[in-house]
Amino acid sequence: MGHFSHTKGTDKDGFKQVLETRDLSTLKGVRDYALLVLLWGNALRRSEVAKANVNDFDPQSGTLVILGKGKTQSETVSLGKGTVKALSDWLLARG
Repeated sequence: MGHFSHTKGTDKDGFKQVLETRDLSTLKGVRDYALLVLLWGNALRRSEVAKANVNDFDPQSGTLVILGKGKTQSETVSLGKGTVKALSDWLLARG
């Protein structure tokens, strides 16, 4: 099992184990999976993701607009294909 730390986070294998425990047959599982991939894959803070809304996500360009910690201006983050798919799957599932 991966090591969790407040300063180092988790290693790749530990993160994969966390993802594998998500039940993708439930709406909550699909949501949790998408959020975890978004947070970990892009090294985003919880507050940055919490401030984002659906309109900030552009699946065609694979980007998310966020308001960074302590910043008043937004920035655009490029997302990997897996993150775009996970977010798109969640948005589709939630209706």
